[in-house]
Amino acid sequence: MTEENKIGILVIEDEQKLCDLLKHEIASEGCRVSTVPSAEDGLELLKKEKFFVAIADIKTPGRGNIEFVDAVKKIDDDVEVIIISGFGAMDNAIANFRAGVFDYVLKPFNTADIKFIIKRAIDRYHSRKMTALLNENVTKTYIELEKLKDSLEEKVLERTWQLVESEKKYRRIIDDSFDPIITLNAYNQVTGWNKGAEITFGYSQEEISGKNIETMFVLNPEKVMASLLDKVNSEYGFTRNFITRCFRKNKQEIDVNITANRLGEEDLCLIVRDITRERKIDQMKTDFVSNVSHELRTPLSSIKSAVDLVLTGAEGPLTAPQKEMLSIAKSNSGRLIKLINELLDLSKLESGKIEMNLKAVKIGQIIKAAIDETSPLLVAKNVKMEMLAEPCIDEVFVDENKINQVLVNLISNALKFMPEGGNITINTVDKGNEIQVSVADTE
Repeated sequence: MTEENKIGILVIEDEQKLCDLLKHEIASEGCRVSTVPSAEDGLELLKKEKFFVAIADIKTPGRGNIEFVDAVKKIDDDVEVIIISGFGAMDNAIANFRAGVFDYVLKPFNTADIKFIIKRAIDRYHSRKMTALLNENVTKTYIELEKLKDSLEEKVLERTWQLVESEKKYRRIIDDSFDPIITLNAYNQVTGWNKGAEITFGYSQEEISGKNIETMFVLNPEKVMASLLDKVNSEYGFTRNFITRCFRKNKQEIDVNITANRLGEEDLCLIVRDITRERKIDQMKTDFVSNVSHELRTPLSSIKSAVDLVLTGAEGPLTAPQKEMLSIAKSNSGRLIKLINELLDLSKLESGKIEMNLKAVKIGQIIKAAIDETSPLLVAKNVKMEMLAEPCIDEVFVDENKINQVLVNLISNALKFMPEGGNITINTVDKGNEIQVSVADTE
């Protein structure tokens, strides 16, 4: 393919290293890449050369990105614009999409993601062009049929051939899509299977065609499919972000995110994205937080124990200033240990490994412990605490530490926004199979 026939990509970036990286990565995909340092230079080049996609950094000197998008669309409305930004504010992203931006990428980014976004932009460009071509062809066909009735059969055959060729192009775009695109009939049997599906799942179209898609789901296949269909039907024939696990041909399990859309009354189209790597990264993050928290808790506990020992006078008498400073160190050590424990609880919740130490405990005992723990804060703000309980309430089967943690958090939140001299009431009500504990504050 000559340089002139390659797909044109325009990169507008004032950071030379990033500019060179993007040019190298995009050019490796067989695209013609031109780079300029500013929006003004980019607009001038768009007037001279044909480009399919324009990639611009939001901080590029010259025009603002929204003004830049408007200027690009005035020059060539078919150009798809991708904005790269270091700012993650939601209003920035919304404003860009309203201005006609195809995608909005935050720094730092993965070059593979950029290449994938560019591929989608090019696919969209081709789709729009193909639709416009089809519309133009239909219009021309009608005019020609009116003018050339004598050659009707010849013209119909000619136009039919052109439509078939156009359909082949459209089919090629779907088949070459990076994401798996799967079509199902009313019996959930596979009727369409593109190359993305072959790569992701390992089955060829001949191997999978006619088979029930449920066989690919890992847990409760019939229940998973029923749930997906319920979501599609309840959301007017379209749903997204349906997460489940699937088998590949080699029986490897992968996590997938499914977007489903009705095709007519019975057929269903599934666009599937492999999110296994994303899930692994999330798990690595959770494991990292857990490991670091464990590593921090041990030395902090030792420090707190040493401070407690010195405060008892076991290592010799202390002056008043020394006691004050050690008390501050003890208090802050306790706060850090509590924070680390909360981080550990969070990581356990995210990994689904939270442990419960259930035992029979008097609910009043747990409430009193929570009040005692927050009593310094109550005294500091001159807040009164009142505990109400029904006489029939005795023991409950709970994790004492976690219920205590919940109550301390509720009391602390009530104190945070309460003026001095207020009142907090803890009420306990027996509801048969459960106990309701509520914390109420007065303004």
